Amino acid sequence: MKTSFRALVVSVSLLLNASWSEAWASPAPVSVKLVCPASYLPANPLLVRVEALNAAGQRDRELWDGEATLSAGGGVTLSTNRVVLRNGLGSALVTCAGGGDFTLTATLGSLSTNKALTSLAGAPVVTIGGTLPGGSTTWSGVINVTNNVTVPAGHTLTILSNTLVSFRGGGSHQHGPGVPTVQRQQRVR
Repeated sequence: MKTSFRALVVSVSLLLNASWSEAWASPAPVSVKLVCPASYLPANPLLVRVEALNAAGQRDRELWDGEATLSAGGGVTLSTNRVVLRNGLGSALVTCAGGGDFTLTATLGSLSTNKALTSLAGAPVVTIGGTLPGGSTTWSGVINVTNNVTVPAGHTLTILSNTLVSFRGGGSHQHGPGVPTVQRQQRVR
């Protein structure tokens, strides 16, 4: 009699646990979102963010332990091909090598999305440093900041979309020696 009763209790317990976990299980993500710049400079890391989205188009915060796989076409090699997702969100610094424009694809289970990236390898590089002259300055393409940059009071600095700004050189400031900074001489509104 004891053996039969234990088997019944174990069976009912397993049935209840299975029903409870099924009732509280969240639905799987329905789409994947890939966020990264539209252009890149080979050998410079770019931030790639992957989001798992639910049916409402919101980040699926119930997806705690996911992993998206990155792939590239066009003969481009990626420094990493994995992005770990926590609460439906993950990011990685990825370096692209091998040249040219390509399509970056993020795959999560059976879901995937992609984004075209344009190489800035042949783009002219503008070197910037010091106090910006005149009343306004517009940055576009590839900007290489080699030392501290000062934006004078009343001066407007516009940085256009998809502009790559790299900070290199021998400037020094509160961030430490060798790290150039952009300073403003009045409050930005």
